[in-house]
Parts: sequence; structure tokens; C-alpha cells
Amino acid sequence: MQSIKINPNHIIFSIFIALIATLKSYYYADIDHIEQLPIILRKINSGYLTNDFFVNSTSGFGPRYYYTIFIAFFGRFLSLPIIFFSLTLISNIAVSLITISVSNVYFVDYKPIAYLAAILVMFVSTFSLGSDEIMSANALLPDRIAFPLIMLSFLFLIKNKIIEASFIAGIASIFHVLIGLGYGSIFILSYIIINFSEKINIRNYIKPVFFSALILFIFSLLTIIPEFISAKQKISDVEFISIIANFRHPHHYIPSHFFSFLDIIKATFFFVLASLSIIWIENKYPLKHILIISISILILLISGYVFVEIYPSRLFITLQTFRYLNILKWLSLIFISGFLFKFFRRFNILNTISIIFYRFKIIFYILFISISFLISLKIVYKLKFDFNSDFNNKYFNPKFSLSDYFDDETKIFEFIIKNTDKNDIFLSPPNFGKLRIFAQRAVIVDFKAFPFSDLAMKEWKNRIDNCYGKTNKSGFEALTDLENNYKNINTEKIKKLEKKYNFKYIILFSETKTELPVLYKNKTFKLVKFLYF
Repeated sequence: MQSIKINPNHIIFSIFIALIATLKSYYYADIDHIEQLPIILRKINSGYLTNDFFVNSTSGFGPRYYYTIFIAFFGRFLSLPIIFFSLTLISNIAVSLITISVSNVYFVDYKPIAYLAAILVMFVSTFSLGSDEIMSANALLPDRIAFPLIMLSFLFLIKNKIIEASFIAGIASIFHVLIGLGYGSIFILSYIIINFSEKINIRNYIKPVFFSALILFIFSLLTIIPEFISAKQKISDVEFISIIANFRHPHHYIPSHFFSFLDIIKATFFFVLASLSIIWIENKYPLKHILIISISILILLISGYVFVEIYPSRLFITLQTFRYLNILKWLSLIFISGFLFKFFRRFNILNTISIIFYRFKIIFYILFISISFLISLKIVYKLKFDFNSDFNNKYFNPKFSLSDYFDDETKIFEFIIKNTDKNDIFLSPPNFGKLRIFAQRAVIVDFKAFPFSDLAMKEWKNRIDNCYGKTNKSGFEALTDLENNYKNINTEKIKKLEKKYNFKYIILFSETKTELPVLYKNKTFKLVKFLYF
């Protein structure tokens, strides 16, 4: 067994590139946070939006349960924007630092490869195919906490420390059960096959395998027991698949939906390059774990296609097998870094770069200090730099808190806060879940905030159909269809919906015609009040 050592220089380097990667496109209270923040706010304050369907339906046990408890614990002492940014930055530091550690295992004679690998992992966009294109995080999400832990688990695995690897994977499962238990099981399988193939005495590895499996089983009980206790009536598998996979999340669950010709070409090129890199660099460190993990994931991918597209299975749809490509992307970037380093070294490109750096190093130092200073100002004062504002808005415009947003949505939110009661319920456009966060008002339903319990997702779909009309489209195409339907909503439909859902205010698109009194209007939206007929 080999120990894991951390070099202070690696930490400094990781902090710097993690800070740049985080700030490049960091966001708070948008996109995935629309369905996560309300659950966290309820955990912090039991009186938060007690009349909101989504918040109520997700207040019990579910896939986000432990993640929300974890964030809510810190939320009682610190502001959520600080917590979210800090944990996102820590996640990215961990990704960089663990990448460096794994690179140093495989390229022990070539230390600079580790730094190049960290840069590629933090900044290079790979391909999607139902998983993440970039390994670094631009926001705090459950999987962005879980995956660095899986990377650390892999590091323990290749150091032949399977018990430690399983324990770390178990911790990852607290934040994302599928990622933690899935990768943990693959790692144990890899450990067993390698020890068996090398004809190691079974007594020498049966004990660590037993304890590793026991550790994962104990962590799995954290999901199984609460799920069993809170078990409610299930909907049919056909209806489950129709709602969660075909309608709401085809970009995560349905291979034919996220398979694009360009992505397949990119993936093929990427893995071929990685394979050639492994062959060309003549790595001396054993690669058996990577081979077994790759074969295991390939089997999962094939199963994930067959039992989703051909013979739809609730189990395989829930597993989202294509998410397991992330570890292969990460490892591929490490070996591609080794290839690039040796390629540059063979043609003396690195020497040329070194000469340029040392000749003009004062310029590089000034540039480094200037960038660090500007980043610090951006964090502390949230300055909108005037120089080249187009570049700033596109490449360096992080959103740290609610105050960083100012558009037609936030303008109407401000009016709602000042002129409506906290207990009021709103009918709103299908992509208006931010109302819960910015104005802390309940909405009947929105497309983004999706409850994962069976009966709640069925009710969610009914509310979507009732408020926005039915559509044959799926995913984001369906959202566009629903928005177009909502733009044509009339007073008669509003009256029927009010009898069903008892709301007081309606947010309409500005072009929507209505007989109801308009309380506020801007270029995009208007707020009207329901009158009792």
C-alpha cells in the first residue's frame, strides 16, 4: 500500500485554477437551484411557503434529502450565497487536487503532467451524452459534491485501499445515492477481479471485500429504510416512465434524445485519443483498474440503452447509466495530458515555452497579480468592470446572490414583494419557479421544479396539463410549447383554474390579452389580480 501525500504547491495551484474555473460562469438561484433552494429554505424555516405544492411534496424524504439537510445545517449560521459559493469553490479545488494526485500516480517520473491534467480537467469541454461536459462546477449541485468524493475513492482504489475507497464512495452516496453506490460497487468489483486474476490468496482479500461491501450496504440503508418508512402508493411503471423520462427529463434519461451526431463524433474522437495516449506514453503503472471500470461502464451503457429504448425498465431509467461516463472522461483527460506533455517534450516545445516565460516572467507575474486582484474585487464588491463589457458579460459575469440579477423577472418580483401578502398563491408562466426564491411566494406549478415521489410527480403533470395545456413534445421543446399556450390563456380558463387552485394573482406575458385589472407591467410580464365573478 502507498500513502497519499499532499504537496503545498499543489494546493496553491489548485486554489488558483479552481477560483478562475468557478468564477468563469458561476451562478446562484438559477437553473437547477430553482428546484433545490426552496427545499433547503423549508428545511431552514418550517414556515416557508406552507401553501406551495412543490415545497410541500418535497419536504419529506427524497433524492435530495441529505443534501438539503447538509446545506440547511450551515444555513442556520451563514447566508446561503456564501455557503453555495464556498462549497462550489471547495469542490473545484478538490477536483484539481485529486486530479494532480492521480496523475502523479500514473506519471510518477513526469510531475509537470499533473498540472497540465488539472488544467484540462478544470477547463476543457468534452461531450455530453447524458452526462457533464466539464468536470469543474459552475454551481453547487448534489453531484458536484459527490463526484470529487468518487475521484478520491478511485485514488484509494488504485492505492489498493478498498475499504477506504468504499467508505468515501459511501459518503458520496449521502449526497447522490446513485453516484456513490454505483461507483462504489464498480470499484469493489474491480478490486475482486484484479485480485482473482493475479491469483492472490483469497484469504488476503476476502476480508477487505467483505468489509467494503458491508460499508456500502450500511450507507444504502440510509436510503432504503427512510424510503420504506415513507413509502406511499406507487404509480404504474408506464406512467412513471412517461412523466419522468419521456416528458420531463429526456435529456437525462432517453439515449435517443441526447444522442447527437456531433456528440457521438466528439466522444469517439475523445476516447480514441485517450486510448492512443495510453499506448503511446508507455505508462509503467498498472492500468487494470481502468480497464475493468471501462468494461463495467460499457456494459452499463449497453444495458441503459436496451432497457430504456427497447424494453423500458423503471430500474434502468432510474439508474441513468450514462452518467457513469464522467469518470472515464476524467481519466481520459489525465492520459491525454500525458500524451500532450510527451509530445511537446519530444519536439522541444516545452523548452521554448520555458525560455519565453523566463525571458518575460515579469510580465507574467504582473498579469497573474492583476487577474488575482480583479477576481478579488469581483468577489468582494461585485463590480461590473466597464472595460470590454461584452467580454465581461460573456466570460466573467458570475452571479453570487439575488442582488446580481436585474431583469424584467426581478422587477416584477420586487413589485410582488411590496404589494402582495406572503400567503398569496400565484398562477404564473411555466418557467417561473424563481418566484419561490426571489419573492418567496407560492406558485401552482412550474416546469423546472420536479418532485420525484410517484404521486407528487403525477400531480405535477396534472397541474402542468391543466395550467398550460397538453403537448406532444418533450423536455425543453415541451416547455417552449407550454409557454406559447400560456400566452394565449383567456379569462374563462383563469376562472376555471382559480376554482381548482384558489390563487389570487396571475403573472402573464405582456402581450397576453386580459379583462382582469393590471397592477404592474413591464416589457415582458404583467401582474393581474383575480376578481371574483
